[in-house]
Amino acid sequence: MDIQSAVNQDYEQLLGLTKPWRVSDRELDIEAKHLVIKIIAKKGEKLPCHQCDTPCAQEDHREERSWRHLDTMQFTTIISCRIPRIRCAKHGILTTIVPWANKYSRFTKLFEAFAIDVLTSSKSITSSRALLRLSWDQVHEIQKHAVIRGMTRKNDDTIRHVGIDEKNFLKRYSYTSILTDIDKGRVLDVAQERTQEVAMTLLTKLSDKQKESIEAVAMDMWPAFMNATATILPSADIVHDKYHVAAYLGKAVDAVRKKESVLMMKSGNSDLKGTKYLWLTNPDNWSKEAK
Repeated sequence: MDIQSAVNQDYEQLLGLTKPWRVSDRELDIEAKHLVIKIIAKKGEKLPCHQCDTPCAQEDHREERSWRHLDTMQFTTIISCRIPRIRCAKHGILTTIVPWANKYSRFTKLFEAFAIDVLTSSKSITSSRALLRLSWDQVHEIQKHAVIRGMTRKNDDTIRHVGIDEKNFLKRYSYTSILTDIDKGRVLDVAQERTQEVAMTLLTKLSDKQKESIEAVAMDMWPAFMNATATILPSADIVHDKYHVAAYLGKAVDAVRKKESVLMMKSGNSDLKGTKYLWLTNPDNWSKEAK
């Protein structure tokens, strides 16, 4: 075996390729730090029909396609292949599904998985995009594929505690409502706007089994979410987070202080003047002067 064939076999092992797929050639550009790995399906070998899994003879090949793969050292790595078409007795002529990438994707499965790890570990898409050397459109494509994969894995399992919240993602108060499984830390569904109708739609998409199993729904005090939950999940408890409860309580305490201060000032008593933050602060944190 010559050295080129040996190197090709090494790449086949690194890529996890099995028959009939094999590495036919490599193109390395040192200056551009760019590596292209060319893959072919061995001539004469049969490939499975992706609809019935029957081994079928190769018919011809489509135009060459490329997929971004994980970097090799510091080199951007591209996989290139003219995808074979097969002739199935039952389903006719079909394009083969390649094992290293999902249908219609411009990235390999391994690269998409790595990109999602980077995106979830970074503080912003901007920093992730720079590290991965991707455009905004490419990042959105990878995110879309990840969501589709996640949706296909959804099942009818029991859910006990859900949360519904809104996120302001653009200027001028553009909101998105998010339904989450609190116990498993996963997003169940997302919809634009934060109206009662949108919240009801999110909750209605749950299966009957899941709706019956939900014991509590966590949310802020937005009336639309409260009304939607009371309508769709009447037996579930509505739980408000401590932050919003404390905020509303603080506003109520301050409103009472203002009214009392006005009444006391009329009678010449200014004891409540300048005490706003005293009433809103934990007594354990008061200064000696405040006490």
